[in-house]
Amino acid sequence: MIRARYAAATLAALAVAVAIPSVATVKTVSRDGEATVYLSRDFSKPFDLAYAVTLRPALGNTSFATAGVMVLGMVGPASVYVGVYSGPTGKVAAFTTMTGAARTNAFKTLSSCLPSCTIELRGDAKNIQALVNDRVVGTWMRSALRLVRPYVQINAEATAIGDSVHASLTTVRATIDGEKLPAPTCAITTQGVEPTVDPNVIWFSGTRRADARVTYISLVDGRAMDRCP
Repeated sequence: MIRARYAAATLAALAVAVAIPSVATVKTVSRDGEATVYLSRDFSKPFDLAYAVTLRPALGNTSFATAGVMVLGMVGPASVYVGVYSGPTGKVAAFTTMTGAARTNAFKTLSSCLPSCTIELRGDAKNIQALVNDRVVGTWMRSALRLVRPYVQINAEATAIGDSVHASLTTVRATIDGEKLPAPTCAITTQGVEPTVDPNVIWFSGTRRADARVTYISLVDGRAMDRCP
């Protein structure tokens, strides 16, 4: 079963009160208001994932909203994440964060992303790079990350109960081993944040509510599922 890692890893660097990152199955998710779209191909191969991302300023929120792209392994804590965040002040900025194989975390705030910016994860045989507006903002050796069966999550999250997130990621490039990736077909929704997809755009929208549904969903017909394949 595909497992879900949530943006708490990112938000720990944005607000001290946010918990240490966790990995959980859908059955145990209870504290995140997030949607995750899965790209479950073999990302040990060369890949290039670039999206023009727009995140609505979170002026009515009490904490942070985020949207971004993460490569991680099916086993272990290591991951690389590039995305954008917005806090109660309305600032929207890009960031990168890397969680190492030893659970170390490195977070960087980057340039402003109003009204939008292009975020990108790119991998070759040796390295994984994060880019913002075509500028390399981080490079990590695959051998140091030790990603086991790497795959990709495209995430959006509203941190606090009552907070909202509204984001879109428009595909600029999405290739693996030189071939174009098809539109994703499976996602998870937790506590009010919902994903929708067409061939070129992923939308996330919703307000975090503790009583909202937590389930895997088909992005083809919207039905609830027990798992993503």
